[in-house]
Amino acid sequence: MFPHCKNTKSNPLKPLFVYKKDWDKSCSALSGGERMRLLLCCLTINSKSPDIIIFDEPTNNLDIQNVEILTAAINEYQGTIIVVSHDETFLTQINIERTIELDKKYSQ
Repeated sequence: MFPHCKNTKSNPLKPLFVYKKDWDKSCSALSGGERMRLLLCCLTINSKSPDIIIFDEPTNNLDIQNVEILTAAINEYQGTIIVVSHDETFLTQINIERTIELDKKYSQ
């Protein structure tokens, strides 16, 4: 499914998946954090990254290490990012340039 990740000489999955046994897991067996790390791995080593990525609450259910990995990958990404998030620290760390805030009466 992700040939760019599997066929590289220096396996980029190694720092993302601590145990070698996890390198060949099917995507359906991965946790949410592991899926996020795999996606970021493939985006960073694939020469054809998408022009736009949309994240919906990307830091939910991620531990601190995964939030740091996600933040670093987003900061290296050269395309457009649309993020829906309540995590103001994360939004600051990824240098959001424009925000749209919904009126509280519409968000209930």
